[in-house]
Amino acid sequence: MDSKVFSREEFRLVREARQLIKEEFDEVISLTSHNLRQEIYHFALESEHEHIFAIFEKVYQSDGQAPARGGSGIQAKRYYRGAVVD
Repeated sequence: MDSKVFSREEFRLVREARQLIKEEFDEVISLTSHNLRQEIYHFALESEHEHIFAIFEKVYQSDGQAPARGGSGIQAKRYYRGAVVD
């Protein structure tokens, strides 16, 4: 679940990414989606332009949640008895 709280600037950037996704892919993503980060990341990888990915990095880099562009995607955390396992 995406529990990031956005600053005003981050929210503006997420709305901009949402608009770019709508224009390029004709898909509407919900700003209240529990998987907002994953949805933006998916479209950023599929986009022919770098702008969506640049927005994604700006919004999620501050908390270390932005994966690399060439990466295999967002990695799921593994838990054992409530603790994260590496």
